[in-house]
Formats: sequence, C-alpha cells, structure tokens
Amino acid sequence: MWKVDLFRVFNSVGFWIAVSGIILMGIISGSDYLFVVHSEAGGGVWPEFLEGLFYTVTSDLFLMMIPIFATLSFSPVFIEEYSNRSIRYLLCRTTRGKYYISKTLSVAVSGAAPVLIGVMVLYSVFLVVLSQDNNSGRDYSFQYYVFFAELIILILNGAIWAILGAVFSVLTKNKYIAFAAPFIVYYILSVFQARYYPEYLILNPTEIMRSPLYMGRCEPGLIVSGILLIIVALLYILQLRNKVKNV
Repeated sequence: MWKVDLFRVFNSVGFWIAVSGIILMGIISGSDYLFVVHSEAGGGVWPEFLEGLFYTVTSDLFLMMIPIFATLSFSPVFIEEYSNRSIRYLLCRTTRGKYYISKTLSVAVSGAAPVLIGVMVLYSVFLVVLSQDNNSGRDYSFQYYVFFAELIILILNGAIWAILGAVFSVLTKNKYIAFAAPFIVYYILSVFQARYYPEYLILNPTEIMRSPLYMGRCEPGLIVSGILLIIVALLYILQLRNKVKNV
C-alpha cells in the first residue's frame, strides 16, 4: 500500500507546488548571494557557491516557508479518506498496521522530498551562477559536511512539519488545519523562545533548523530533529489507531 501512497504523493499538484515554492523562496532569499557573494564572501574559507547556498537555506524567510510547503501534498490524507469513507475499502486490501505505517511514511516523505528536491535544484543554480575560479585546489571536506548535515536537518524538519499538520487535522477533523497549524506552531515557538528564553536556542524551531550556524555544531539539530520526528510519527500512528477503531 505504501507504494500507492507514495505514487499519490509524487503525482499530486500540491507536491510540485511545494517544490516550486521552496525553489522560489531559495532564489528570493539568496538573490543577494547570487550577485554579491563572489566579491565579498569568506576569503576562501568556503566555496563561494556553497557559502551562498548555506546562508540562503538558513535564512529566516527560507526556514519560515518549510512548515507551509511541507503540508501541501499529503498531510490531510487520512482525514479525507476517513470523511469520504474510502478508508473502509482501503482496510479491506491491507492490514491495519500496514495502513498506519503507509500513511505515516507517505506523509513524512511528502514533507521531506520537496525540501530535498528544492535544495538540490538550488545547489545546481548556485553552482552554475557563482564563480569557482578562486576556490580551486583547496580542501573543503568539512564545509561540505556542514552543508549536507544542514540539508539532512532540513529534510527531517520537512517530515516533522508534514506529520504535525496531519496530527492537527486528525485532532480537529478538519483538513485545512493541516495546512495552517504547523506554521502557527512554528511562529509561536520561535517568538516565545526569542522573547522569554533567548539563551535556550534548542527550544526554537528556527535555530534547530540552522543549528550549524547559530549553535556552532550540526549534532544538536540532527539529534533534536530525529527525536522530534519519532515523537510526532508515534503520535500520528496512535491517532490513526484510535480513529480506525471506529471504522
């Protein structure tokens, strides 16, 4: 069943809107780097294109859009199937356990994949546009490690926000809440931490997503994101179990 759900994810209009939106936000956020970074950036500490891309994907605007775009393709899927009663037909074709896993996996992928595809497209754009002439012959293995660790953090958070939207849609029995709730939660947590607990960056979803930049290390963001993904996935599965009991 998960193959069918993933097919639905990658063939949905919302998925490709999310990919396009992430690319567009990256270009808008990184427009200054596309034209300026080659004359001002880093003194060769980073490859020019990679430095420009890194600061783009850790910018406020780019990170703010992830909770929105991550939910567009598949977060309300369960509540839609539950409301139109197609869930009865689906449960006749598979076990309940496989149904829970399929829905959770597909929702996670629907939030993570647009981030991966979008950033990889931006990677190509920055690589082509920004000059590499003064970066040749240097060892940038650490910088690449930091960037790809940041990419993994963003991918994990895309999955987190997509599942969180699904959780709220089940709680409220409203498919539209799946699109709005993650951004509201993201904004409230970010503002609350910045105002009341400025020293506890780990409580701020913005800083978790750009931990290599503001915490100085990749590991806190990776660990916290991994734990949060497991928690919201388990919460979603428990919700599905409770709802399916009544089918």
